[in-house]
Amino acid sequence: MNSVFSIEIEKLAFGGAGIGHHEGKVVFVTGAFPGDRVLARVTKEQPRFIEAGVAKVESPSPLRRTPACPYTDDCGGCPWMALGYEAQLAAKQAIVGEQFLHIAKMKAGVSPCTPSLAELGYRSRVKLHAGIGGGELLLGYHRARTNDIVNIGRCAVANEGVNRVIAELRVFLEAHHADVPAIEEIVIETGYPAELARLRLAMHKMPEHAFAEAMLDAIPGAAGLSIASGHDLAVYGEDILSVNIGGGIALEYGPTVFSQVNPGGNRLLVEKAKKLAAPEKGKTALDLYCGMGNLAFPLAAAGMKVTGVEHSRFAVEDADKNGTRLNLPVEFLPGDAIHAARRMTREKRMFDTVLLDPPRSGAKGIGQWLKLLAKERVVYVSCNPPSLARDAKDICENGFALVSAQPLDMFPNTFHVETLALFERQ
Repeated sequence: MNSVFSIEIEKLAFGGAGIGHHEGKVVFVTGAFPGDRVLARVTKEQPRFIEAGVAKVESPSPLRRTPACPYTDDCGGCPWMALGYEAQLAAKQAIVGEQFLHIAKMKAGVSPCTPSLAELGYRSRVKLHAGIGGGELLLGYHRARTNDIVNIGRCAVANEGVNRVIAELRVFLEAHHADVPAIEEIVIETGYPAELARLRLAMHKMPEHAFAEAMLDAIPGAAGLSIASGHDLAVYGEDILSVNIGGGIALEYGPTVFSQVNPGGNRLLVEKAKKLAAPEKGKTALDLYCGMGNLAFPLAAAGMKVTGVEHSRFAVEDADKNGTRLNLPVEFLPGDAIHAARRMTREKRMFDTVLLDPPRSGAKGIGQWLKLLAKERVVYVSCNPPSLARDAKDICENGFALVSAQPLDMFPNTFHVETLALFERQ
């Protein structure tokens, strides 16, 4: 086969590549969109499919738009930035449905994808890298599939609090070139609403206190700074953030606790998950993979008796503190969600509603335990359509039916999609 050929792009695949067909094979073309005709350059060929990149756009799709970010082609962090937003939403709805069909062999009625409250400026957290190249400071993201740093001035999808700190950090590091090679990564994060940020640095060696104090003084957009090196951790200033999740509930959390990068989108997610859980005063809920209580506290506020399970002891500690501060009693248990579910079945515990929000790997094998734990319904929050489809098949084989699947766009300009799935006991 020729290493370069012309191809029409038909749709988008999970993973973000455009899909077309050539000489009887499926072709995945990175950087191509539906309606494009491109000259594709082969990067990998398998018996049934080909992977390729775009050598040239011969005829651009009408769905294309001018990217809002000048670094789009180099950075790779927002591969769909050049695709119109309505087309992004339609593609995400289709991708979720295709994963159910291909993996679970289920024809799910997937709802239209709920848009993000903002296409740009939605991220409350970014991870940057720093280095010196040609005697000049490099501060930005890694280029896709490399360790090369794409030098940026600002990030189009980060909020203004984050971008303020990027600018201030650049000025400081310009004056401290000698310390830059010791920096492994930099995380900048704000709460919601976005006010002062906090900085987290991972460094090859712990710097002198004077360096850290000078950095925090030079960056008025950051209230706190933590520096980790191996097992050592030093904290300067204020390292607690607050995120408003809606319903008058604001959660405080430390630098080692997970939070959604799109806090505005998270409020939509919480609202929809709460509605699916059908909270009633006195009813019970089990929240597996509960984190710091993102879903648990809204259900408790609605009068449910909630038990949460979370493997991160830091998240459990913050959740307990939030429960006391908010006067919302939730039973938070540290430990692995699957192990906890198994233990609760032995204890004959049952809950009206079980919620789960697992990592990308999903909750493999959870169906047999949900069969014994959930009296009425299961609400599954997923950030990965393939693992959701696999687990949905398992859940349905254990006495439940898939009632709805609602994609939410938590990550505009990327192929990532959050999905809320509701299962009801049959």
